[in-house]
Amino acid sequence: MNIKNYFFDNDVIIKLSQYDLLEELTVAFGNNLSAFYLLPTYEFVTFHHNDEKALKLFKKIEAAHRSRAFYLSCNRAEISDHKIMNTIIKLEQPNLDAGELILLGCVMENDSSAMVSGDKRALKEIDRIISERVIEPVNAKFVIVEMAIKSIIEVYGFDHVCRKVRLHPSVDKAITNCFGKQSKSTEENAMAGLMSYISDLQRKCVNDLFS
Repeated sequence: MNIKNYFFDNDVIIKLSQYDLLEELTVAFGNNLSAFYLLPTYEFVTFHHNDEKALKLFKKIEAAHRSRAFYLSCNRAEISDHKIMNTIIKLEQPNLDAGELILLGCVMENDSSAMVSGDKRALKEIDRIISERVIEPVNAKFVIVEMAIKSIIEVYGFDHVCRKVRLHPSVDKAITNCFGKQSKSTEENAMAGLMSYISDLQRKCVNDLFS
């Protein structure tokens, strides 16, 4: 399926900013920033107007600056369809926070779109409510961080991504485990690690939305 728009949860962009993989993400996902949407809350969550707090979050000010530039280059994820907005408001799912609900509404509003999230519990909840026909997005896809990393590797190669990820072992424990903390993983082991997380989510979900 050809994805027309990508709607990103905050945590994904924060992590890829820290890894310095935002430019690679853009290319891997079609090299079209006009198709990228971030939550309006992103600039506040990531302290765009406070370098001191941003540094505590990102660990390196360069990562914070990359994050800000990326946010300004993307569109805002907002629901404009009132019917979809009402549906989202009524969901009140405990495993979906306000940002995730907005992204879900955006995917419902925009056919052939993808929601990119690091929260596997939230995605399993979305799978459940789609299975129960509570919502019916059209040609939707849901992407986890491991899928995004895998896509970047397919474009830039294993060594390029491995080097960047291993410079920041505290960003994401699961990703670090794939690429190796004490010593560098082989490409075969790293890809197997990424696929284990992807396959686990696919096995636990009923819908073919996480391929």
